[in-house]
Amino acid sequence: MKNRSRFWVYLLIQIVVFAMLTSSCKKKEDSTNTNPPATLRVPVVTTNVISNITQTTATCGGVVNSQGSSTISSRGVCWSTTENPTILNLITTDGSGAGTFTSSITGLFTITPYYVRAYATNSVGTGYGNQVSFTTKQDSSGTTVSIGWLKNWYNANHTADTLRITSDFIIEAIISANDESGNIYRTLYFQDNTGGITISLNQTSLYYQFPVGQKIHIKCKDLYLGTYGTAIQLGYPYQGKIGRIPASMIASHVLPDGLPGPHPQPVVINAGHIPDITILTNLVSSLVALNGVSFPDAGLPFCITGNSSTSRAIADSAGTAITNPNVWVVYTSTYANFKAVLLPSGVGTLRGILTVYNGKFEMIVRDTTDLINFHRVN
Repeated sequence: MKNRSRFWVYLLIQIVVFAMLTSSCKKKEDSTNTNPPATLRVPVVTTNVISNITQTTATCGGVVNSQGSSTISSRGVCWSTTENPTILNLITTDGSGAGTFTSSITGLFTITPYYVRAYATNSVGTGYGNQVSFTTKQDSSGTTVSIGWLKNWYNANHTADTLRITSDFIIEAIISANDESGNIYRTLYFQDNTGGITISLNQTSLYYQFPVGQKIHIKCKDLYLGTYGTAIQLGYPYQGKIGRIPASMIASHVLPDGLPGPHPQPVVINAGHIPDITILTNLVSSLVALNGVSFPDAGLPFCITGNSSTSRAIADSAGTAITNPNVWVVYTSTYANFKAVLLPSGVGTLRGILTVYNGKFEMIVRDTTDLINFHRVN
C-alpha cells in the first residue's frame, strides 16, 4: 500500500514538472513570434520635366511619393554633365517631407548638355528619381567656341559630309598662313590654343586683308563644316561637298580684329620621334616645325616643271623617309613663287602647315623662310 502511494506521488510530481516545462517552452515560443520591425526603406522619388531653360539656368524639381521608413530630412535635385548624378555632384536643397517641390538650377555653362535627378534623403539613405536631360541655350549675342570644340561638334553631329552651322558660334583665332606666296590658293589657315582649321574663300590676294599674325573673328552661323582629304574645314556647299564661301559673304563672316600681332608659334615635332596618329590628327591645319629632317630629292626643284603640284618625300636626319604612322611629304603648287627653288641638302627644320590628304601627311611651306638651318645646294 505504501509503495502504491509513493508511485502516485512520483507520477504527480512528473506531471507537474512536465506541465511547467511545457508552459515555459510555450512562453519562449510566443516571445519569438512577435511581429518583426518594418523593412528599412529609402524615399521613392519622381523627377519633373525641365523647363525655363536659359543660357545658365533651368527649372526642375520632383515629387516625393513615399518618405520610406523615416522622415525626410532633405530633398532637391542633383545635376552633372555626366549621367546618373548623385548628391556628391551639384545639388539644390528644397525643403523636407513628402509632396511636390520645385528646384532652380543655376551656374550652368552655355550650350552644354546636363543630366538631372530628383533626390530625397531620410535616416536610411537617399532615393533618386528618373534621369532627365537638357542642353542650355546659347548667348543671344553669339557664343565663342574653340577650334577644337568646333571640330568635335562636327564629328559628333554630321550625318553627311557637309553640316550647316545654325547656332551663333564665334571663333577667335590668329592667321597662321595665307595665299601670299601662291602655294596656298583662296584659303586661310588660322589657329588657337586648341588647334587649327582651314577656311576656304572665293577671293584672291587674301594676304592684303589677312596677314599672318592677324587676329580674326569668324561668325560661323550659316557657314558649313565639311572635310577635304579628311581635314575638317569651314566653307560653303558646292556640288554636295565643302567648297568656298562666296565673296559676298566674306565681310560678314570673317572679321579682322585690330592690327596684326606676332606670328603664331609652331608645334615642334622631332622627326625621330613622330607622335601617334591621334596627336597628329589634332594638329592637322596647325603650324608645325619638324626638326631633324632631310630631303632625299635635295638639289631638285620644289615643283616639277609642267606639274600642277609636286609632293617630295621628307626623311629623318639619317636620310630614311618618314613613314610613321604614314608617309610624310612636302607639298608645293605650281603657283608657288618658290616652285623653282632647289630643295636644300643637309639636315634642318621644316616649318609649315600640317595637312592630310589621301592618307599622306603633307607639310605646306608658306615661303622659303620656313626652311631653317639647312645647308643650301649651290
